Amino acid sequence: MMDVACQISFVGMDAVEAARVEVRAWFLRLGALTKPVTGGHVLIEGVDAHRKLREYRVRMDLTMPDGVVVAVSHDHPSNAAHEDLYVAIRNGFRAARRQLEEYFKSLPPGEGLVATATVDNQAVN
Repeated sequence: MMDVACQISFVGMDAVEAARVEVRAWFLRLGALTKPVTGGHVLIEGVDAHRKLREYRVRMDLTMPDGVVVAVSHDHPSNAAHEDLYVAIRNGFRAARRQLEEYFKSLPPGEGLVATATVDNQAVN
């Protein structure tokens, strides 16, 4: 996972290096839980909601070894826009973890998650 290219883009806001570091850390955590992700693109979008409040949305596409792209968008129930950039990133990756778990459930037995790990104090098999 360490060698996987993770492209990070910003829309509607300036690029924030601390957010890039946070995304890379979460991206690596996903790799520890699953078959190696072969690539990823994370889009962080700054949205001005109701003229006064800025919210952030995180969308991503994760490419799997078989070429399937697991897409995580802001319409996922647990990945709504948030006024805190880092909470939006966290929620985006939690939604990604759930979507990856669903993807791996659809694979034949023996494929998918490579180990039991703990993320956010929850065991993942």
